[in-house]
Parts: sequence; C-alpha cells; structure tokens
Amino acid sequence: FIDESKYLFIPNTPYKKLFSTYRKQNNEVFTIGFIGSVRYVNQLKMLIDVVGDMEGQARVFIAGSGPGYEEINQYVMGKPWVEMYGPYNYEREIVRLYGKVDCVYSVYDTRLDNVRIALPNRLYEAIVCELPIIAAKGTVLGGFIEENQIGTTVGAEDKKGLKDILTRWSTNPDLIKNYECNCNVIKDNYYYENNSHKLLDMYRRLVKRE
Repeated sequence: FIDESKYLFIPNTPYKKLFSTYRKQNNEVFTIGFIGSVRYVNQLKMLIDVVGDMEGQARVFIAGSGPGYEEINQYVMGKPWVEMYGPYNYEREIVRLYGKVDCVYSVYDTRLDNVRIALPNRLYEAIVCELPIIAAKGTVLGGFIEENQIGTTVGAEDKKGLKDILTRWSTNPDLIKNYECNCNVIKDNYYYENNSHKLLDMYRRLVKRE
C-alpha cells in the first residue's frame, strides 16, 4: 500500500527489561497458549476441538479478554483440557503467563484483509520467549515464521492439519528444541530497546536536516 523506502518500520516489540525475568516452567502435558485479545472465535474453537480429540496429549491455555471472550468462555464449559485465565495486567503478569505454555497459537481468520498482513505482538513475544508459534497459511505472519523456521503454518480452518502439527510437537521435543534455537538466534532483534535506537537515529537525522 505504501512505498516502504519512505518509512521506518519499528514493530511494537517487548521490553527486554520486562522479559528478562522470563522462565519457562516444566509442564507435564504439552500446553498451547493463546495470550492476548480473545477474538477470531472460529479459530479458537478449532484449537479447542482439536486438542479435545487428542485424548489428554495436550492442553489449551487462554489468557486475555476481548470481543470473543464471553463466547469462548461459554464454549469451554465442561472441557477440562482448557484453562481460561481471563483478563490480566500486562506488565505484572505477561512474563509469567508465557512461562506456562510450550507453544503459541496465532491462527486468525484469513478472510479479513488486515489479518493477512498483520504482524501481532504475539509473534515478538513468542520469539523472545523462545516458543514455537503456529499461524495461518497465506499471511505475512506465516511467511515470516516459515522463513525464520520458528514454527509452522496451517490453514485457518484445517482441523486435520492442526491436529497433525500438535501431535508432532507434543511428542517430539527435539523438533521443539530446534524452533527454540532458531528463536534464540534472532530474538535480540525484537526487543523494544534495540528498535528504539533506530527511531532515535531517525529523529537525529531529521533534526540535522533542519
């Protein structure tokens, strides 16, 4: 939509100081996390249904509120493999919440134009926490994940494909370790403190022109 040479892109990335306290806990059951605004209810229901079919092989952890919260909260009633955490305070709780999961779910409704081009905060949070991420095929987010080999993609309504992915991930720690290592290689590029230097340099150049 725009000439990228005219703009400086600075993602809304996590603070290194905040995430320096991150520690991953050891989960007895492989846990898929959705942390953030609760929306795209069809894709969340797909995750919940797929994990329900895995017979105790995995769990779902959902934290946050949003336009789809009440519908999802009702949907998980009687589904013990899903934990609904609800609203949270970002600065006080976000690091601990990511410590509770083994991978990040970021599959959105690709019928929406903004979904196909968005790079959500969840991507950068997953990278700095060294957690593999699942996104929808045919999106900029999915392309980034595949290019950097930090996770994988699935069709936005592909239950079988999602079940295949989660079955592999929950039974193959070496595969997860590979994704974690790839996140580790690039994560220093996605802290706010590092990106803020780019913005400061841009401001300085603008001041010098005046």
